[in-house]
Amino acid sequence: MKFNSKEKEVLKEIDRRLNIFHDGDLDTRLLLLALPYEVKSLINKKILTCSTSETPRVFNWYRLTEAGKQVYRNKRSPSHTS
Repeated sequence: MKFNSKEKEVLKEIDRRLNIFHDGDLDTRLLLLALPYEVKSLINKKILTCSTSETPRVFNWYRLTEAGKQVYRNKRSPSHTS
């Protein structure tokens, strides 16, 4: 799956939070605090979903979907090349 530069920036922040705050736990519910417009394309690609009901124009908590977890599992696999 291809990601644009803004999506890569959000994914890098998710990776940082996964490793620093959640010990790599992909099932954490409160993974990313962001505005809806910042993550809209990742929601449309089924990578992220809102942990609660999404409120427009305010910060919401997001978590990884199963497809999003698979992106990070593939990223961590030894056969993955960048």
